[in-house]
Parts: sequence; C-alpha cells; structure tokens
Amino acid sequence: TNIDTNLRHVQDLAFVFEMSVILHILLITLDRYTAILHPLAHYKVFRSNTFSTWKIVAICVSVWGAATFLAYTRRLSREWTYCYMSVVMNMMRTILPLTVTTMLNIIIFLTIRNK
Repeated sequence: TNIDTNLRHVQDLAFVFEMSVILHILLITLDRYTAILHPLAHYKVFRSNTFSTWKIVAICVSVWGAATFLAYTRRLSREWTYCYMSVVMNMMRTILPLTVTTMLNIIIFLTIRNK
C-alpha cells in the first residue's frame, strides 16, 4: 500500500481490531445458531456449569490472538507487494468469515420463521 513504512504498524493494529470484531460476531452467531437449531446441545454446554468464566476468557483471548496473527501475517507474507496475493488473503481473512456469518444468520431466520 502507499503507506509510510513507519506507520504500517498502525495499519496492522487497525486490522487487528477489524479482525477481532469479525471473529467475535462470528462466535456470537455460532452461539445463536447452536441455541436455536440444537437447543439441547446448547443447554448441555452452557447451562450445566461446564462452561466457566475461565473458558469464556480463554476464547476471547484466542480470538484476539488469532486477529493479531492474521494482521501480522500481512507483514510476513509481504502481500502488499503482489495484488493477486492481497486479494486472495483479504478474501480468506474477511469475506469468508463474513459469508459464514451471513449464511448462519439466514439459516437462523428461516428456522425461526418456519416455526
């Protein structure tokens, strides 16, 4: 990109926050999907005291770790030097999780509508 090399870390940091939001929304959607389409399995996991606060914190830390890793792979792969690589990597990092989130929300909507 046409960003000053001294400011690329700021761009990477912005991407960390972007990826974190996308991944958190995907996790919330997966939770709702499971609760609506598989209520007994959801109940077993979340209401039977097997899902502790420690696990929730570990999942959030994992999401932030994955977001950080994905943000800094841009720097390691030097994808900004190759247009096709930038397109493919952005598709995998942002479009794919957002498409999965959209599809799960459509399935949730149709399930609720048909009941």
